[in-house]
Amino acid sequence: MTTEELIDSAIETVSVDKTVDEILEIMQDLDKTVLPVVENDKFLGFVKEDQLLNIVDASKELKNYPIEFRDNYIKNSEHVYALIFKYLKYNTTMLAVLSEEGNYLGVVSQDSLRLLFKDWLCFNSQGGVIILEINILTYSLSEICRIVESNGSKVFSAEVTEDGQNKGKNYLTLKFNTDELTRIIAAFERYEYNIIAFYHNAQFENVDQQRLDNFFKFINI
Repeated sequence: MTTEELIDSAIETVSVDKTVDEILEIMQDLDKTVLPVVENDKFLGFVKEDQLLNIVDASKELKNYPIEFRDNYIKNSEHVYALIFKYLKYNTTMLAVLSEEGNYLGVVSQDSLRLLFKDWLCFNSQGGVIILEINILTYSLSEICRIVESNGSKVFSAEVTEDGQNKGKNYLTLKFNTDELTRIIAAFERYEYNIIAFYHNAQFENVDQQRLDNFFKFINI
């Protein structure tokens, strides 16, 4: 699964030509406190209601004020585990989704994440993750499990997803019962598997447990 598949089409954008008052009115109509700012298909950042309410002259256009959170985006081809990592990193409620060319495609919201977690993701349990590129017609899950088990681990879950951007390309997301992935990665490389990405709890060592707990509470897990 890629981030583009999780875009929330209900989230509208605002332009820098809108006044602060107009944007606050849009937020009220949509019952949103955060909205993406987009101009000519380019993502400029997010505006938050509490920041706009602190502006003295709300009759001025947004382009007269600095726009923050320009780094709160992810590319459409990236895997959902990268998406979760960035949500935790930025401690945000939305992430913009951009094409490889940098064009704005939409946002992933908390509602999209809630659906994702309820469907299949086991991120909040212990264990590392490896994502392999596979040939759906020739790959063998039993062989992969054998490689993993011969290196002292077990496959906790396995999920096959199709690359929405490249027809015929598939990915196998493997969740393990251990965070120690060094031997497993080396074994996959010996067998010439194409490792797309890997994730483990050490990547989140700068995220305190309170923030992680709040994250899962935030999306109602």
